[in-house]
Amino acid sequence: MSHRAAAVASEAIRLALINKRFSAADVRAGVDDAPSRQTVSRVLAQLEADGWLARRDKEPRTWLAGDLAREHGEGGFSIDSSDLFG
Repeated sequence: MSHRAAAVASEAIRLALINKRFSAADVRAGVDDAPSRQTVSRVLAQLEADGWLARRDKEPRTWLAGDLAREHGEGGFSIDSSDLFG
């Protein structure tokens, strides 16, 4: 079973952590067997709502690191498995 939405989230966060501005098309290009544009848009919107991504008013189709990505990007990023599985 493929977890394409998770792959989209991972790719978007990776792009944000390397301080790169990117589009939904960039995310899709970085994911094997990418889901639909609508799914990518929904995942990016959720990451924005959660604080991982942000958009500039002048460039609404361009994503960049949100507060959480910037916070975790300083000094490296790691996730404890308990963060994911409780």
